[in-house]
Amino acid sequence: MEYQSTQEFFQKFPHDWPKEGSYYVWGAWNFASRMCSLFDNQLHIIGFIDSDKMKWGTHFMGCPVVSPDEVPFQQDHVRCIVASLAYGKIRQELERRGLEENVDFCSGRQFIAAHQWADYQKVCLTRVELAVTSCCNLRCRNCSRSIPYYKQHRHYPVDTLLADVDAYFRWVDSVGQFIIYGGEPFLHPDIAEFTEKMAERYHSKIQDLIFLSNGTIIPEKRQLEVMKQYKIHVQIGDYRKGIPTLQPKVDSFIDVLETYGIDYSLPISDMWLDFNHTPEDRSSWDDEKLKNFCKECCSQCRGLYNQKYYFCDIGGSAALAGLYPEEPGDYFDLSGPADTQKKEALIAFDLDGAPKQYVSYCRNCGGFPAVNQQFIPVAEQLPVGHQGRL
Repeated sequence: MEYQSTQEFFQKFPHDWPKEGSYYVWGAWNFASRMCSLFDNQLHIIGFIDSDKMKWGTHFMGCPVVSPDEVPFQQDHVRCIVASLAYGKIRQELERRGLEENVDFCSGRQFIAAHQWADYQKVCLTRVELAVTSCCNLRCRNCSRSIPYYKQHRHYPVDTLLADVDAYFRWVDSVGQFIIYGGEPFLHPDIAEFTEKMAERYHSKIQDLIFLSNGTIIPEKRQLEVMKQYKIHVQIGDYRKGIPTLQPKVDSFIDVLETYGIDYSLPISDMWLDFNHTPEDRSSWDDEKLKNFCKECCSQCRGLYNQKYYFCDIGGSAALAGLYPEEPGDYFDLSGPADTQKKEALIAFDLDGAPKQYVSYCRNCGGFPAVNQQFIPVAEQLPVGHQGRL
């Protein structure tokens, strides 16, 4: 957060970055629209910046979308809010242009969290992921969630999952994205029951409720009806380059979603980032080196399991798989009562992993693209019956 304490952050940030200020917003996509909706058009947005050339010259939310090269960053102290999950890479680009974090630009996560807490005493977070099962019908050697390497696979009971969600929303007033995944979530035999109960209780607190699926298991009718009713989005992982035989199954999956009018996306994947690649031995790294790595990595994947809120869900999954032990500070305990001071601590944890500011899995993870450029073929499959470690 670049502030001396949590209290200083909540006191100074809203003053340093007032809602009434004039800003460029980097990111002309869902994150930006969710952020703007929280402030009821109070933000004065000069324009949106995006790296996608196809968006340049268009308009988003009534404002022009421009190339980063068109923004006069060094003139008139133009400031930027980064509303993108690729914050780490964008931060590097802005620093390359001579800009300073929390002076010339800030993260949308910080902007939302600080103002919503200062103005309304509301905990408004950006993203959380919940695994409903560790079972999957694929065996991807380099699965980011270590699924093939779990010691024991199981579908998590509906009551346990609902207890996790109840605990989360006892602390959190709203979240931008609530992501349900696995394994393959549509393998869970009671997924419709869980989805219906969870959405009925909390759809008003969730801006975007999303399922991550490999697109090969067609949901049952009740699940499809619930997804349609609550406008649940399905993001389909693209495994087709690594497993071309999946194409007919994915086509059928999409046909069913379109029949029910369910929104979906299928981002094309030519290569995967290798989270399992660590170019050096980090076993002897001290706290400072681990903090610096975690800050540069800028993981956005917060996880929820057993009423624990994991700063890095990739590390949390590796711990659940039994591959690596957890350490104090890897997660925030949501099982107890939530008072004002503890909620402030949760926000600080969400923003930068405070007070530790790294997780134990940083010693074993290649990290996100800001620190990791090791790419690998998509969805390489392990042999049937394979068991072992990464």
